[in-house]
Formats: sequence, structure tokens, C-alpha cells
Amino acid sequence: MTIDIMKEAIEASKDLTKDYADVITYVNHDSSETVANSDRKIDLLYLDSADEPAISLAECISAYPHLTDDTIVYIDDSSISHKRVGGTCKGVLVYQYLYEKGWDIVFDDGVQIIMRKNKKAQESGRSALSKMLVRMKVKKIYKRFHRKLRQRTYDTIERS
Repeated sequence: MTIDIMKEAIEASKDLTKDYADVITYVNHDSSETVANSDRKIDLLYLDSADEPAISLAECISAYPHLTDDTIVYIDDSSISHKRVGGTCKGVLVYQYLYEKGWDIVFDDGVQIIMRKNKKAQESGRSALSKMLVRMKVKKIYKRFHRKLRQRTYDTIERS
């Protein structure tokens, strides 16, 4: 299933995936609502809808009950270990949410991150120190995101 609120994005997706159309359901609707009301398991959760970390988090939370031990979560326009030059880190809150539930980053190239469930971390839980360090890192990245957002807003006002 692929979901997008923009009809144009669904049409583009249909065109790009026409060879696989018989196994893909295309849904033009709000992703959080659609996933929350679905009874399907998710093998690949690809988060790439908005540049606002809270929206990505809401999508992940609505999808979480449908994730399996083998699900891969792919978050575009995100990085935890690299500064996002000129971009956002819309996955920073998703990272914290999943990390605290026993997920780890298996790939971070500065443009996107991929996370998988760490069964050992899930069984034994994360240490309080580990969670605190992740929260501090997330807070720093999230502050940087809001600084950039304020600057873009200011620049837009200045140009008008």
C-alpha cells in the first residue's frame, strides 16, 4: 500500500510503479488515519510526507501497531549522525520514539536513515543513560530544526 494526501503524488507513483501495480494498493488520503484504520502488517514503512518532525512522528505512531519484527523503517530527509546541510531532520522524533522501543539505526548517510528492530534491546530494554543521551541529541537537532524554520520564515517576510 502506498498512501499520499496529494493526488498528483499518487498518480506519479502509479506511473513509476506500473510494473508492480497488481500488488500495490494506491490510497489518496491522510496517511496517519489510513494506516491506523488498516488491518495490514507493514514490511516497509517509508516516511517522506512532510518536513515537520511532529507529522512524521504521528505517522509512525499510527503505524506502530502494524510493524513486525522484520519491518524496515526508512525516513527520508533525515540524519542523526550528520548535519543536514540546508535541509530538515524530519525523522528526529521518530528516531527517539523507535529507539526507546528497541530499534536501532542500521544506515545513516546524511540524507536518510533506516531503522530495524534490535531484538536484544527490545527484550532487555534501554538503559536510563542511553535514553538520556538520545533525548539530549534529539533536543539539539530539534532546536536546530526550529532555528532554521524561524530563519526561513524571517527570510520570507523580508523578501515580501
